[in-house]
Amino acid sequence: MVSKRFGWIVSLLLVTVLVLTACGTRPVPSTSQGEKTSPQEFLIELPRITVNIDEQGTPTVMGMSLADLAKLTGSPMAPLQLTPEQVTQFQANNIQHIELLHRGDGLYLFVNSKALPYVKWDQNTLQNAAKMLQTFDPQVNGMHLAEWIPSLLPMVRSVGLDLVFMIPVKAGATKIEVRPEDQEPPAPAADGAQLPAAAVVQLPIVYDAAGAPQVIGRGGQMFRPDAAALAQMGLTNLPIYLTPDTIQSLMRSNVQFITIQSSSAGLQVSVNNDPLPLIGWGEAELANALELAKGTGSVDPAALDLVAKFAPFIANLDLTIYMEFPLAKGAEQIQPATSK
Repeated sequence: MVSKRFGWIVSLLLVTVLVLTACGTRPVPSTSQGEKTSPQEFLIELPRITVNIDEQGTPTVMGMSLADLAKLTGSPMAPLQLTPEQVTQFQANNIQHIELLHRGDGLYLFVNSKALPYVKWDQNTLQNAAKMLQTFDPQVNGMHLAEWIPSLLPMVRSVGLDLVFMIPVKAGATKIEVRPEDQEPPAPAADGAQLPAAAVVQLPIVYDAAGAPQVIGRGGQMFRPDAAALAQMGLTNLPIYLTPDTIQSLMRSNVQFITIQSSSAGLQVSVNNDPLPLIGWGEAELANALELAKGTGSVDPAALDLVAKFAPFIANLDLTIYMEFPLAKGAEQIQPATSK
């Protein structure tokens, strides 16, 4: 099942390797970021691949259509096909190209050459993410991710791929140049270069077996939010209550606590002190995401205007949410790491 679902990706890589043999020397997305690699290690670093989308949503790669690629590789290419309506929507929002850059250190997205929030990883955080997927065993279209994630994990940091999807430019629009291939993607600022926090918020929450939260105050005093009072204030949708089934699932998986930290570098989630890949951003990436959301109309304009006003504040907010869950019988308690 896995080979069928991902065969088109592998096939596209193989075709690209063949057609690029005639190309000159061009920058490739690095997978090592300065680390030494061994000839025995799996490694793919390809120059930028441009996928041209026509008005009907049909993509071509190096002049080959989906039908040509499917015949050549024997794998379906349908995931790359767009509808004419989708192309029209892109044009209405003046989205001329979308770039997906995959490197050994993360996944980056650019729309009209503007960077959006990205995912930053290393071997440790990828392994932690794989462990969490195996623990919770999520499914996508009936496929258990835990069955194939471990086998794909070693390949994630060994593939350098830069895909640019070119959308037909609407009449009268000024052409926007694609990001230079040798331009480095965004990265979190070094600790000493990060901006001072606009505000510091710490929210430690302890859950009981029923999923009811309690907030830890000064001196260890506990405050239990009253559901009726929250309802009277119109705060019934606050995602602070969990179901007993969710608590039991966390206990079975020995998830004792989850920490969510937001800073000027991005959003860091840790499970039992094990950090997951960072969702990185800076003020520029958040501003670009807001601009894109406004243009597409995918979010309520009033809500976007409110978020835009507080965007610089949100980008530099030092927020820590600590969620502690009941300890399963016989489990050894894990002590939370010292806060930064």
